[in-house]
Amino acid sequence: MAFPTEMGRLLTDYVHADLNADETKRAEGLGLAGGEPDIPDDYYEEVLGTLEEALHDTRLQRAIGYPHARSILTWAGKPQPPSAQISPRLLREAIKARIVIESTKRERNLGRYNNDYDSGRRYGVARPASPKPPTTGNSAGPSGSCAPDGLLLSELIQKFVREKMAKTCWTQKTLAENEAIYEILLAIVGDISVRDLNRDTMVGFLEKVQKLPANIHKDPRFSEMGVAEILAVPDLISISQSTAGKYLRRAASLLEHAVTLGILHRNPAKGLTIDRDHRQEHEERHIYSRQNISKLVGEIPAWIHRSHTMKAERFWIPLIGMYSGMRLDEICQLHADDVRQVDGIWCLDVNSRGEKKIKTASSRRCVPIHPFLLEIGFLKYWQTVCDAGLPRVWMSLKRNKNGFGGTFSKRFGDFHRAKVTMDRRVVFHSFRHTVADELKQKGVRDAIVCALLGHKHNGSESSCRYGKAYQPTTVLEAVRTLDYGLDVDVLRQIADSVLGEIPR
Repeated sequence: MAFPTEMGRLLTDYVHADLNADETKRAEGLGLAGGEPDIPDDYYEEVLGTLEEALHDTRLQRAIGYPHARSILTWAGKPQPPSAQISPRLLREAIKARIVIESTKRERNLGRYNNDYDSGRRYGVARPASPKPPTTGNSAGPSGSCAPDGLLLSELIQKFVREKMAKTCWTQKTLAENEAIYEILLAIVGDISVRDLNRDTMVGFLEKVQKLPANIHKDPRFSEMGVAEILAVPDLISISQSTAGKYLRRAASLLEHAVTLGILHRNPAKGLTIDRDHRQEHEERHIYSRQNISKLVGEIPAWIHRSHTMKAERFWIPLIGMYSGMRLDEICQLHADDVRQVDGIWCLDVNSRGEKKIKTASSRRCVPIHPFLLEIGFLKYWQTVCDAGLPRVWMSLKRNKNGFGGTFSKRFGDFHRAKVTMDRRVVFHSFRHTVADELKQKGVRDAIVCALLGHKHNGSESSCRYGKAYQPTTVLEAVRTLDYGLDVDVLRQIADSVLGEIPR
């Protein structure tokens, strides 16, 4: 579809249709001061702020532009390409058209009909009395019009994304993942008014989500198909229960935002769950057995020497995970100055400074380094990094869309399957489960385990709200109890052998 002819005319007609529908409602007393709905004074400022920000922020352009581009194509009866195939040009033009619409509505709300649109200075002078979309059997009005019953689902998504990105709560990976989930939500329930969402809507959404095929966003077979067409394909392998649960949780979070904004009185997805008893066996993470750990450590020397650039990483990262329960990304993104003493105790500082990311606010913590790691020479390795003036602890690891741990995760997984266990329920993340289980069996309090792993502890208000974080001394006492019976001398020799293998 070429610019500026066909698409230009389509955008113009869309703007006219939306604003004519808006004026018709105003003639009926809807959307006016004292009418229904009662529009907050700052509504249009907030919406316009989001749209204008998206025009100069590449992180927001796709997230904000996609729902609007989709609404325009739906209104016009055009095919719906996958989000990744919608051109950046269309995204920008859809955002700019939306700015014209919302700016005009704001002016109309103030009684100013000498604005650019109504005075004929923008989007053409000749405006049909009631522009209509191409004849496709779709009688729905233009998405995004100011309906008397509140925001459309696509507009709620826009608000939610903007807030999350403004708070830097989401990484680019999380943004892309959520965008894909909300694309499915819109496809299943439609771009309806948020106030029309109810329990039946969300139960229907969950039923269809559980029937979606695995890797729906990666399999090229589904790239040009709508959800209804995909669900009609026979003999599909459905997504896992845990993935379906993720769709449900993300939808519930979105609707909770609608409750916060006062659009909904209650969250229609609240309380909906997927029975864990029906989860597929491979979804459950298993802990490492002593046999697994012994085999893993025994195979590390050979794995190290097959690498040209990741020798130190291949040795230290699994051991740190084993003796701390830290997430893989938390370990892989460590800076040299994240290794520091707190109250005389050597710790790994998990934080979000610079390009580093953390999963939740509870993830921000200082993790005491296990005495075993100190004994086999971790500080000696770290000092070598510092002496070389290197900013990060693992310079071989390069950042990609999955953070610094993406490449390491794949290589560790291949090694793990080939040399340690074929059980796909035992993965690097199993170290966290192993540490949690070890501490639980030794009677360590849940609150201390949560402090070590970076989980929020659901304890009493007095301990959670008013009590300070556990001191490193207290957490270290728990860490000391982790003992896998590994040979100090053997591992110290391996550690010494990788000291000279630090990339510059």
